Amino acid sequence: MERIIAARIRDVIENKLTPQQSGFRPGHSTLDQLLHLRAALTRPTPDSRTGAAFVDYAKAFDTADHDRIVSAMREMDIPPHIIRWSASFLKGRQAKVRVNFKSSPLMLFHRGVPQGTVLGPLMFIIAMNTLSKRLSQVPLLFHGFFRR
Repeated sequence: MERIIAARIRDVIENKLTPQQSGFRPGHSTLDQLLHLRAALTRPTPDSRTGAAFVDYAKAFDTADHDRIVSAMREMDIPPHIIRWSASFLKGRQAKVRVNFKSSPLMLFHRGVPQGTVLGPLMFIIAMNTLSKRLSQVPLLFHGFFRR
């Protein structure tokens, strides 16, 4: 079921994602962003200065806000029944951690996208697309999102 939902979401969002979003997208790669970076570094600027900042979002998958993901899905016109299914997929996730044959108490997750799933990375890039769109509005700022 998850793969079917992911395919439907991809069909809706693919042309709505910013071109700077390369992570977890078929036909896109880190190489795309490196080529953009190289072009920016070799492009002459009025004062011949170029800067670059590389940001690693620590715990990015673990801290993604569920409400923000659902809101971003609405903004991208994903059908309501798929948004409801996706919200249900995110909410109420529980886990235990076992170390040396001892289990922790059951923990409820209120944030984050499930890792090791088909939908996790897709939900993450949906949430990041809003930031990417805002960064695109900053004059002379080039940015890219990609996975390591």
